[in-house]
Amino acid sequence: MTTLNIQLFGGLTITQDGEPIPKLISRKADLLLAYLAQDPRPHSRESLATLLWDDRSQKQAMSNLRTIITSLRKHMEPYVAITRKTLALEDNEWVDIWVDTAIFQQELAAAEEKWPSPTAVIQIEEALELYVGDFLEGVLVSDSIELEDWIQFTREQLRQQAVDARQGLITYYLHQGEYSTGIRHAAILLEIDPWNEEAHRQMMQLLARSGQRQAALAQYETCERLLDEELGIPPEPETTELYEKIQTAVTASTSNLPAIATTFVGRERELNLCLTQLNDPECRLLTIVGLGGMGKTRLALQVAAALQSTFLNGVFFVPLAAVTSPDGIATAVAEALPVSFHDKASTETQLLNYLRNKETLLVLDNFEQLVTGANLINKILQQAPDVKVLATSRLSLNLKAEWLLELDGLPYSSEATAVDQPEQYAAIHLFEQRARVIAPDFTLSPENLPSVNRICQIVHGIPLGIELAAAWIRLLPVAELLQQIEQNLDLLATTMRDVPERQRSLTAVFDYVWSLLSEDEQQVFAQLSVFRGSFDLEAFRAITKGSPWSLAALVEKSLLHREANGRYSLIEALRLYAITKLTEMPDMQAQAQADYSHYYADLLHKQEPQLISRTAQTALNLIQHNLDNIHSAWNDAVSNRRWGDLALAQESLALYYIYRGPYQEGLTLLATAVDQLTPYQPDNPADISTFGQLHKNYARLALFNGDYQTAVDHAQIAISLAKDAEQQRLESSARIIWSIALTNQAKYDAAIEHLTTAHTLAEA
Repeated sequence: MTTLNIQLFGGLTITQDGEPIPKLISRKADLLLAYLAQDPRPHSRESLATLLWDDRSQKQAMSNLRTIITSLRKHMEPYVAITRKTLALEDNEWVDIWVDTAIFQQELAAAEEKWPSPTAVIQIEEALELYVGDFLEGVLVSDSIELEDWIQFTREQLRQQAVDARQGLITYYLHQGEYSTGIRHAAILLEIDPWNEEAHRQMMQLLARSGQRQAALAQYETCERLLDEELGIPPEPETTELYEKIQTAVTASTSNLPAIATTFVGRERELNLCLTQLNDPECRLLTIVGLGGMGKTRLALQVAAALQSTFLNGVFFVPLAAVTSPDGIATAVAEALPVSFHDKASTETQLLNYLRNKETLLVLDNFEQLVTGANLINKILQQAPDVKVLATSRLSLNLKAEWLLELDGLPYSSEATAVDQPEQYAAIHLFEQRARVIAPDFTLSPENLPSVNRICQIVHGIPLGIELAAAWIRLLPVAELLQQIEQNLDLLATTMRDVPERQRSLTAVFDYVWSLLSEDEQQVFAQLSVFRGSFDLEAFRAITKGSPWSLAALVEKSLLHREANGRYSLIEALRLYAITKLTEMPDMQAQAQADYSHYYADLLHKQEPQLISRTAQTALNLIQHNLDNIHSAWNDAVSNRRWGDLALAQESLALYYIYRGPYQEGLTLLATAVDQLTPYQPDNPADISTFGQLHKNYARLALFNGDYQTAVDHAQIAISLAKDAEQQRLESSARIIWSIALTNQAKYDAAIEHLTTAHTLAEA
């Protein structure tokens, strides 16, 4: 395959396989190829003759064209399709024709569909690299006004596409905070189009945001001079307004951010997400929501520090923890700004007037107790179009303009024992770093790493909880510290004077959240402590009797986490706290525990028909999703001798372990139940039958596990209990298990005897 390369930007160059083509008969022949390359479709000979020689007669023009066609046949035959009536460039399986303007337009069109993705940016960059000069730059035309007009029109069209594409790139880099790259593109654009006022404004913004504010002011002066000298007009009001903003920003204070005493650990993804969102023109209000102690303020300060140069009139931190009424919000914001209000108008009015023409980021910290006053934020966004707000709160502000970032705990390993590659887990890294502040010789080791990770699991990676735990390292070994935390969450506390009172312990954090709940929400939250692992909406309703509204409120206040699969979960530290609250309501605690035990027993019972059918997989998956709660509910039923729940649950539970395994896990569960219940053997037939079923299922699992003697022992007990309860079906089942165990022990005669008896009982 041969390649014809036609470059139309910056002049006219035609090569074949990298070598210049043989010289054609005239410059008009070159221009004809350029025309066919730019408009790749068949053209009639008459239209081409008129285009090239519109000052000649049709007969003379056609004669000139035939001469060029002869030259093309001689030198360019593989690339040009010539018929009696038409001409066209021919791109087929033997030849490849590359035209820079075509590639340029294709790349821009493809990028437009994906804008503003990184892929689109790359495509535009690649397209602009092709634009090395204007279309057919320096090519002179004679004998044809029509050809000259076509060149001029195409030149302006491609030029505008290049200008628009580069301006789009500049805007993208401005919003992404990549100022140096944006400045490079703006400089190129101003070389091409020095009177482009929008490009001057973009350059001013880029320079100002990159800290070069005097250079930004100088750029305005350059723009003003060029417009006056060449066009005799002043800059647009928008340009002058930007100049005044930058001029004000040069002299005004641009930040009141407090000094940060601790290093930033493990929030790189969230930091980048915040920066991306706040750089997006559509995002005016971003709220970081999460449980107390999650590190919302620390993240907000890191974001604010990174954006200090981005906002011309500064970034200002407004602490709201001490503000008790929405009426105090305007005053708190005003006090954070570098201005004093002395007018008779209200503080709110003066604040709005001050912010109206400012380009500022306001960081409103701890907004949760003031959400009823969030209307002030709406007024700021409406009346001050260049102001953005970054808020931290334990719940959403519920404003239409609000973008949300939900902050979860730092990552930790889900493993219970060994932890591979601990350096990958920010929670573990934070514990290690804070522990070394207290005890410089502290190091992670294979011995203490599982305990450190378990502490991180209990507090769900909450930075405050990790820091409070690490503060004990000087006094307690990690393993002992873990035991103490599991027994008493109040251990996670500090007496440091520079820590806000409501964050001096994890319990204090939870107490504050508890105080924000209504009485109904408090009761529902306390009842959630009975759950282990995740649960679904149906379980929530059955056990707490709560409404969807109370569920939504707990999710909104970051007390509950809604997982991607639609289920809900409560972090371990919050569950331990909720237990203490539930114990203060003994009647509700007893009822919630009983409802919990019965719900999961009934859930298991309802799976029985499926477990012995072709749809067993669905039932097995459902049990798997709820296994933590099923285990907990089973153990509660055993501890409280809820014979009815045990009767409902045990058949499906045994089948689950038979189908899914591991057998030993199921055996341990049933063995514990047998051991705990044996001293309290029931005396009514129904419960005796339930106890017999328990021994039968224990025997059945032992059989599958290859422990034939244990299977025989418990089958015998099941048969005895079946006779006491007059349950022939149970006795028949137990004798079948006994028979199979004897068969595996090669005791065939005894096996046949039990199987025969089982058959007789089954018939009865």
